[in-house]
Amino acid sequence: MPFSSVPTSVSTPKQDDLKSKISVLEAELNAVVRKRDTGLGDEGIENTIKKLRYDTDVKKNQLQNKIVCATNLRKFRVKQKSEILSLKSSHPNLQTSFLRTQPGRPSLKENQSGLLQVICDITTQGISAADRRRSEVLRTCKTLDELYTRLVEDGFSILQTSAYRRLIPKYSGSLEALRKDIKVKPEMILSVDGGPDENLRYNKVVSSCISHFKEYDLDGLFVFTNAPGRSAYNRVERRMAPLSRELATVVLPYEHYGSHLDSQGKAIDSYLELKNFQHASETLAEIWSQMVIDGHNVIAECVPPGEVLPETAQVSDIWYRNHVCESQYFPQIIKCSDNSCCSPRRSALKNVLYQSFLPTPFSMSQNPFRVLSPDEVESEIFPSLLVPQFTTLRPDFSQDREIP
Repeated sequence: MPFSSVPTSVSTPKQDDLKSKISVLEAELNAVVRKRDTGLGDEGIENTIKKLRYDTDVKKNQLQNKIVCATNLRKFRVKQKSEILSLKSSHPNLQTSFLRTQPGRPSLKENQSGLLQVICDITTQGISAADRRRSEVLRTCKTLDELYTRLVEDGFSILQTSAYRRLIPKYSGSLEALRKDIKVKPEMILSVDGGPDENLRYNKVVSSCISHFKEYDLDGLFVFTNAPGRSAYNRVERRMAPLSRELATVVLPYEHYGSHLDSQGKAIDSYLELKNFQHASETLAEIWSQMVIDGHNVIAECVPPGEVLPETAQVSDIWYRNHVCESQYFPQIIKCSDNSCCSPRRSALKNVLYQSFLPTPFSMSQNPFRVLSPDEVESEIFPSLLVPQFTTLRPDFSQDREIP
């Protein structure tokens, strides 16, 4: 299809791009046609020629449409300009209202002069002042500095930049807004699964929890783990199954840099033991780094040991009795009401847990006559937190039974 471009001094990037693509397609088409005429083509060369001709025609049609559209727009602008000039000559007042001598979009102050005044009227609704501003003005809106000062007076620990970010809903959940609050939230809930952490009645584990509780000035620390046989339902455990499968036939040497054990199997060289353990870790990291789980590459690396952590906090038996609630699956540590012992609470946790600790869960069911005791309940339905908080229902411990 023949096409011709209209001479113009304005750049036409889309037309130039189409022209370059047409030139490339025509060159490929000529090369394939010469290859077919010389008998060097394969069986699918005819389909290739048809496809190249079709693509070339499509690009030429697009280029012709753009050229025609540009020509029509140029004619329209010339016609519109002549009509405006005729209106200007017949109606001189139109020049100040609609005609602009400068290019570009007019500013809001020029195009909508009353917009800013309307915004001010909306934000300061309900206030009054004298014409010369000699009386006190009661403002309903505040600046960022005033808002930040009021937040600090109300007890909020937040930086000014974070307060600004939280005023914008779009960025309220951004990393910058969340990281500005330097202190840890007053309540912390930890889920542990695997290793010695599962034995939450172990003294060293409880001491570590107390250290975290004191270090971060928490109002409450709650640590929970799965009951026996429930670890298989943990999503993390299921996701780690492919990692264990890759180690089915792997044998890790324990004396790569030399034996660190004596004839009785006891460690005698701690430095050599650490080096051998590091080599085993590097071997595991190399194997796991070659895996792909659910379309995601596994990134594993051997991290050398860092500095030795300080000893865990040591507390008295009286402090332990007032702050710690032991349990096999759910230990709790909370602040007491004595300001000489603990710092003031930073949250309203006491309003929710007026009994200090979370109540013990127990299964229950209800019939038309009475509430069944735990021994008579066969289902595993547990009431919500509100039921034991606002009722006097408690499990029966008359037979010296304890909840783990």
